[in-house]
Amino acid sequence: FKGERLSAEGWDESDPDTADQLELAVGGALESGAPYGPIIDGLADKGPVTKSVNPAHQGEVIGEVRSASAVDVSLACDKAAIAAPSWAATPAPERARILRRAADLLEARAERFMQLATREAGKTIPDAVAEVREAVDFLRYYAEECLKLTGEPLGVVACISPWNFPLAIFLGQVSAALAAGNAVIAKPAEQTPVIAHEAALLLHEAGVPRGALQFLPGDGPSVGGPLVADRRVAGVAFTGSTEVAQIINRGLVSAGKWD
Repeated sequence: FKGERLSAEGWDESDPDTADQLELAVGGALESGAPYGPIIDGLADKGPVTKSVNPAHQGEVIGEVRSASAVDVSLACDKAAIAAPSWAATPAPERARILRRAADLLEARAERFMQLATREAGKTIPDAVAEVREAVDFLRYYAEECLKLTGEPLGVVACISPWNFPLAIFLGQVSAALAAGNAVIAKPAEQTPVIAHEAALLLHEAGVPRGALQFLPGDGPSVGGPLVADRRVAGVAFTGSTEVAQIINRGLVSAGKWD
């Protein structure tokens, strides 16, 4: 990109060998965690466990997922608020280095994330390839942008992402907020928690402190609503329906967080 950042690695799906490789990668046996759930810098509550399933073959379980509870939401907000000043004080070049490291890790594990995109989100292989490439590009784009920022971070930002781009928009929102020096609490779509869970772990592995990134799976009323309403959340990144966006906006206005 004009020498500013490295382009995401590509795959030529018209090449027979590459096509065979991708078919094998996404169709292989799934490795599942036991179970997936909230990632909080502290002890998590024990909420109900549900199954994330393949929308095309609902007998295939992608993973068991423990939804966040009200206790988890409060704890995550508390921990994020404590971690926010330290992350905000982290020099921009260091934040950029961490995001570039995450992009490199994602490229190295691209086939795993393509597998999850096809099996949990129901994407085609070309769409899964594009999903991973867009996520990589978001990480590198915001790594460069954070070097140009001059303003102050908000503090704690809630990132609420959709099911139809469960990796790219999830990482786009989270990396943008982290790049700006905010601590983040990420709530993925309830339909696609496993791929988002692995993306959150990847960011921690790349160097994002656990306190600066918390992860809360669950539905909107149980997790999203209380998260947005929490007094410690200073900003919200949301991608989804206009109806839900208006509900969030009204909640922010009533809480005095938005004019």
